[in-house]
Amino acid sequence: MVDMGTPVLHRNDLDYVKSVQDGVGRTMFGLEEVLRLLIVALYTGGHVLLEGNPGLGKTQLIKDLCANLGFDEKRWGRIQFTPDLMPADITGTKMPVDGDMGRFAFQPGPLFRWLLLADEINRATPKTQSAMLEAMAEGQVTVLGQTHKLRPPVPVTGMGDTLSVLPPFMVLATQNPIDQEGVFDLPEAQADRFMFKVRMPFPNAGTLGSIIDKVTGPPAAPAGPAATAAGKGWGEEDALRFFHRIGSAIRALDPPPVVKDHIVNIVLATNHRAAEAVGIDQRTQETLEKWSRHFVDYGAGPRAATAMMLGAKGWAGLFLGGVDHAGAALGRVAMPVLRHRLKLVFDWEHRFLEKAQGRYKPVPPGRDERHDALLAELVMLTAPTEAGYRDLIGQSLRAAGVALPER
Repeated sequence: MVDMGTPVLHRNDLDYVKSVQDGVGRTMFGLEEVLRLLIVALYTGGHVLLEGNPGLGKTQLIKDLCANLGFDEKRWGRIQFTPDLMPADITGTKMPVDGDMGRFAFQPGPLFRWLLLADEINRATPKTQSAMLEAMAEGQVTVLGQTHKLRPPVPVTGMGDTLSVLPPFMVLATQNPIDQEGVFDLPEAQADRFMFKVRMPFPNAGTLGSIIDKVTGPPAAPAGPAATAAGKGWGEEDALRFFHRIGSAIRALDPPPVVKDHIVNIVLATNHRAAEAVGIDQRTQETLEKWSRHFVDYGAGPRAATAMMLGAKGWAGLFLGGVDHAGAALGRVAMPVLRHRLKLVFDWEHRFLEKAQGRYKPVPPGRDERHDALLAELVMLTAPTEAGYRDLIGQSLRAAGVALPER
């Protein structure tokens, strides 16, 4: 039985999350960082924009995540977005009841899932994208003037009581970075609805070998009741109890004040207001102001701030042992929060490379790596000078695989 009392993360909660990670990791290789970001988004009510080349396992990832959470397989769904897809194709519409042409009832569309893969969302037309925006922002769809909730409360028992728990609704939207013909770029208002933009890593040699063995080898033997949710006897009702309590416990965490100061500094700096930043000296403020005007055309907004705070709380609570480590957690989630929210000047990459020579060893090789390195400069410049905090942020960014200048 899962305790439904005070929203505090217990050992049982962390064991459950670990079982989900272990279960997905047995079939999806080399995606530990991606999976952690998905778990944080799930428990903090966020959506994820996932970018990667075809064939990297995006569909299988959300399918395995659903199974290892303990949800029924009907709780996840997939929509393949194409230019001819209409809003009613995803939201549902009114249909005749039992063949009676005189009576119509609403038939839910594929949006009505707890975990939804929106495949190549940027191929949908703006009209269909706007239907997705309402679903993601409001948790509802409007069809023929009537509103329908995507996730009605589910009764869940625990500690002798029955609670009405709102089930999850997480959109995992994919974009193909190599085929941009016939796409409709997500408008800023919709892109901002995604908590994280996550890049699917290309597998290294060892991971690629494991994938080859898995796909081309004989069928794997049954895994047995190892550290999966199902193996521990946790079913869908247990998963909903965990979802309710873990989500509440994450929001109840109270990080050190320096973390909020840092987040506020990041958002202010991207809006060319570095003079208002706190905890940094005047020289750093001036450097930050020059950096912002040199690289940033349009800055982050309040939703970026809340996403960073929720992400830091979730990562610290679930993976770092507590909210005292929220600073290190912020270094792990800042890049996914900022990637899709900042509009950089058109020649940002040329400007970055001009500055990078002699500062990076080696210079980040690809556009994505340079983008993250540029954002990491912002995160480092805005870090308050409280004892040891800036060093902690640098260590965390390096742990996330982000390049930092050496001087």
